[in-house]
Amino acid sequence: MTEEADKKQGVEDAAFNASDPEQVAAKRRSAGKRRKANESVVYTIMSTQTGRDWMHDLLGSCHCFSTSFTGEALSMAFKEGERNIGNMLISDIMKAAPKEFILMLEEHSKNAK
Repeated sequence: MTEEADKKQGVEDAAFNASDPEQVAAKRRSAGKRRKANESVVYTIMSTQTGRDWMHDLLGSCHCFSTSFTGEALSMAFKEGERNIGNMLISDIMKAAPKEFILMLEEHSKNAK
């Protein structure tokens, strides 16, 4: 790979030095930009009816709205892993689009009746 291609893919010439204030500040800025970009993606998904439907289905498949108890330890452990992913998604949604999360729940509550 060329040096230019390495930089485009985020390959750095030197290892991160946590004792260097400039490198620490750069990492914080980079992490903040990434967090904001991720929140923007979540908000975009949650801002449309189709996006909220898709997210509700995804959270349902992660067992966020039901118990993961199966009576069998390995199966339940697997479902709890899926639930953990769903809980991380809910956390992201609550940071980026809390009103849309409530709206999603209301929309699917009406559809369940």
